[in-house]
Amino acid sequence: MVELESQNAATMKVASVKHVTATVALRVGAAVASLAAAVLVVTNRQERWGVEVNFTMFEVWVAFVATNFFCTAYSLLTAIFVKKLIGKRWLHTVDQ
Repeated sequence: MVELESQNAATMKVASVKHVTATVALRVGAAVASLAAAVLVVTNRQERWGVEVNFTMFEVWVAFVATNFFCTAYSLLTAIFVKKLIGKRWLHTVDQ
C-alpha cells in the first residue's frame, strides 16, 4: 500500500504558474458568462397579447436559471481552490 502511494505521488505533475493562471481566468470567465445568462433570463419580462411572460411560467427556463447559478458557484469555487485541486485528478474528473 505504501509503495502505491509513493508511486502515485511521484507521477503527479506540479502545475506551472501559467497553467494555474489560465485555469483560474477561464473559470472566472465561465462564472461571469453563466451569471450573465441567468440574470438575463430572470430579469427579462415581455408582454404578449395582454399576458406578461416571465421565466417562471416555463419549467425549462427555471431549470436553465438554476443550472446557470450552479455553474457560477462551481466555477468560482474551483477557481478559488484551483491551486490545491489542480495537482489531483479530482478537478479534471469532476469537470468532465
